Amino acid sequence: MRKIYLGLISIVLLLTACGDDEGFVIGRDMLLNNQESREWTLTTVRRDGQDITATYLEECETDNVLTLFKEKSKYSVNEGATKCGEEQIAEEGLWWISDDNTEFALLSTTYSTTREGNITSLTNNVFSFEALEDSIMTEWTYTAK
Repeated sequence: MRKIYLGLISIVLLLTACGDDEGFVIGRDMLLNNQESREWTLTTVRRDGQDITATYLEECETDNVLTLFKEKSKYSVNEGATKCGEEQIAEEGLWWISDDNTEFALLSTTYSTTREGNITSLTNNVFSFEALEDSIMTEWTYTAK
């Protein structure tokens, strides 16, 4: 009987030890691909289910690269080859993913804005999240570079 109790206590302790950070680590590792940083390209923008990528992005923004950094959860948006402005880095800030991998946020220190929403897809090569933008549900889909 004592062995059964010890076995149950061991299982409970094992599950409790893994439970708190495991989801966060999985989502963070997927976004970073277990690297110090990872580059993503915005491939699709949808508003109320309609693809508006062509009208949402300016020509010079189509090759921009979002880089997520592991250190201090920083991010940057690099202009790419076709530039909208003079600066190579168009935006900087902090990124965040919830412990249960259901929410994602970009907190821009460049523009003092926050884009926070629900993750709709999270794989090793694609992630999407949706949020209200101008009171319209908008979904951004990024593909690993």
